[in-house]
Amino acid sequence: MTATWNIIAAIGRENLTRLQQEIGPRDLYVPISPDPEHRVAKVLGMAAMRVLCEEFGGTKIWIGNGYATAARNEEIFRAAKNGDSVETIALRWEITQRYVRVIVSDNMRAELDFQDDRKIQGKKPNE
Repeated sequence: MTATWNIIAAIGRENLTRLQQEIGPRDLYVPISPDPEHRVAKVLGMAAMRVLCEEFGGTKIWIGNGYATAARNEEIFRAAKNGDSVETIALRWEITQRYVRVIVSDNMRAELDFQDDRKIQGKKPNE
């Protein structure tokens, strides 16, 4: 199975994130020849499809959901900081209110840890 970093090296992190959002997580067979009707071509375009076929044609690659989940969680945290209610966020992302609170709590903790690290280094929070 192909490592995630190999896919990122071939098509870039943004394209991998888009694939994860559209079709992941799952194994994806990459054809030997680019096909404009292939799902990847429809999501990313023929240029990325050609690159994937050159690099991984005839094999399966794993399209996880790690980057897509991280991007979603950042959006959830941003929405909460902007004042959206837990209920509204949960409905928008089709997750439980409890999970929204977990995501927000984890992100708040990470943000505070980052600010503490900056203080230890003698830097202002916005530098």
